Amino acid sequence: HLAEAAAAAGVVVKNGASIRSIALNGKNGGHTVTARNGAEEFTKTARWLIDSTGRQARLKNHLNLRKTVQHANSAIWLRTADALNINDYGHGTGWIERCGRQSRRLSTNHLMGTGYWFWLIPLSSGATSIGLVFDPSIIPLHEVSNYERLINWLGKHQPIMADVLRDKRNTILDFHVLQHFVHSSRQVFSSDQWALTGEAGLFADPFYSPGSDFIAISNTLITDLILSGANGQVSEFRTRLFQKLYLSIFSSTLSLVESLYAGFGDRELMMLKTTWDYSYYWGILAYLFFTDRLTDVDFIQSAQAELSTGSKLNAAMQKLFRGVAEKRRRFPADGRFNDHCGLPFIPELKRQLINNIEVDTHARLKSNVLLLEDLARVMTNLVEASLHGQDLGPLQEIAGLQIASKFLHA
Repeated sequence: HLAEAAAAAGVVVKNGASIRSIALNGKNGGHTVTARNGAEEFTKTARWLIDSTGRQARLKNHLNLRKTVQHANSAIWLRTADALNINDYGHGTGWIERCGRQSRRLSTNHLMGTGYWFWLIPLSSGATSIGLVFDPSIIPLHEVSNYERLINWLGKHQPIMADVLRDKRNTILDFHVLQHFVHSSRQVFSSDQWALTGEAGLFADPFYSPGSDFIAISNTLITDLILSGANGQVSEFRTRLFQKLYLSIFSSTLSLVESLYAGFGDRELMMLKTTWDYSYYWGILAYLFFTDRLTDVDFIQSAQAELSTGSKLNAAMQKLFRGVAEKRRRFPADGRFNDHCGLPFIPELKRQLINNIEVDTHARLKSNVLLLEDLARVMTNLVEASLHGQDLGPLQEIAGLQIASKFLHA
């Protein structure tokens, strides 16, 4: 679809072309790329060069910009040609009925435990995507490195899924392993008129599926840099500000998972953590994007106090969560349902992303930071209570969390 839309806008799309060489010369007449398409070799010169080559990261490698990240998790994913239906795997009806008229199968479902999460995603082709993302310091790669080993491992940790997949050997379409999938870059934007976008620049972790966010954010910032410099040189200040903002968002996103997979089997921790993560994401990170403020230099500068406070609050909360995750607590299953939308401020934060016309964006951002401050205080007390053996109960019954909603109407 993207290729067709680009072609309709007048872009020449060369399918199957491979890059042979890159020569950067942004301030002196343009960059040059030589490529081969079958027997044809051609050279193109352009004022801007954007690397969207994914994990090949052709420009990042050319400039030696790769930056090591300590978060060293791994992933295994495969597809079965069969349309797996998670609705058939539970014994009770309540968890299916909560979806109303929609099938739970149509969602991305996560099965979680200490050191891992396991996904089930229906594909439009009728096949099903299956994946395991894990911390190799907790789950050694050799235990899950092929289909048979994965099934054996599931037999111990997700026995229902092991039973479902055990007889699917002949329906498996592919099997992939990726180690140390997180990667960063020392630089992503340059006033010399080049940039890295999507996975060619950064990739945090697939939990919460932020990959598309980073594509959208980087493309938004890059487009602004191109347009703002169309009649002259690209602003060095603007480029540095956007890069600082983008890398800050990456750092915040990565902090949501760093050293935290050990707590993925702790339902009380994850009940609190996901509530915080949603609130921080919708209240600050997503809010800036939905209100078109990411490229508003004056606004970003004027909101530095709020953005800094939000970042510090998140860092403190993730440090608190990591302390609990280290304990690798496990609780017996009891069919508990935690409804995030039972907390008034959660759906309100989501509504803010859409209903943002004729709203004082700065005032609302301040209100959201006040919410996070209150939420952090209440959650810190709840974490302490949980560590001292108090059963927190279902999320929607924690009345203390609801006090934070008063700030959303400021």
